[in-house]
Amino acid sequence: MRIRPTVAVAFGLGYVLGTRAGRESYDEITRQARLVWDRPEVQSVAGIVSAQAGGAYRRARTLIGSHPGGA
Repeated sequence: MRIRPTVAVAFGLGYVLGTRAGRESYDEITRQARLVWDRPEVQSVAGIVSAQAGGAYRRARTLIGSHPGGA
């Protein structure tokens, strides 16, 4: 199973914030983050960004693959 970079970053950020702020503050931060993440506007933008990143990845991979010295 492959871990997405966003999951790793979110985990790391949550860990750092949780250890510095204490459990109660960490719970409040995660609750607020979920409220923001669940908003339709945020989900819409996340979908657009994900699609654009996937397209950029495919184009870069095609470009690297078509390069005479590429692997």
